Amino acid sequence: FVIMDECYDRYVYPGVEYATMPHFDPEARRPFFIAGSFSKTFSMTGYRIGYAIGPAEGIAAAGKIQSHSMNGPTTFAQFGALEALRREEELFAPVLQQFTRRRQAICDGLAQIPGLPFCQPQGAFYVFPDARELMGRMGIERTDVLASALLRKAGVMVIPGSALGQEGFVRISFAVDEGKIRQAVERIRKAAGA
Repeated sequence: FVIMDECYDRYVYPGVEYATMPHFDPEARRPFFIAGSFSKTFSMTGYRIGYAIGPAEGIAAAGKIQSHSMNGPTTFAQFGALEALRREEELFAPVLQQFTRRRQAICDGLAQIPGLPFCQPQGAFYVFPDARELMGRMGIERTDVLASALLRKAGVMVIPGSALGQEGFVRISFAVDEGKIRQAVERIRKAAGA
């Protein structure tokens, strides 16, 4: 079976078509499980509201495990999730517009830093630039060392790619306001000597 974490499924930017694995192979012989969350789309972090879609026997087994690992979500969180589903388009459209602007701000800023190429994100709120050339210029060999250096020199936190299975890259979140994004990118640029 394949488990797909779809907690960022609504964070898909204009002009990008989103599809999950079952869309590509609807006749697949292996079962798919889709796990979703209200924490990202509706800013309900910590409320433990989510869902799973999959074969009935798999969902029943997951329910048994879940019932022994945590209590059910609070009543107010359940009602909040229900209202969020009822008003999903109305509530999320402004959020996506805001994140589209944030994505543009970080991409514009990173484009000004030589040796830090990246692909414009098509979804979620992270950019994953290739930091190998930048690290070479700074005399740094590993992304965990780069992350520490950027925190120390620039006051900017990035996640080393080594923690995510991709040494040589760093993950930068743009889940903050545009002013902070511009400030952080400028600090990275200065710390990198660009």
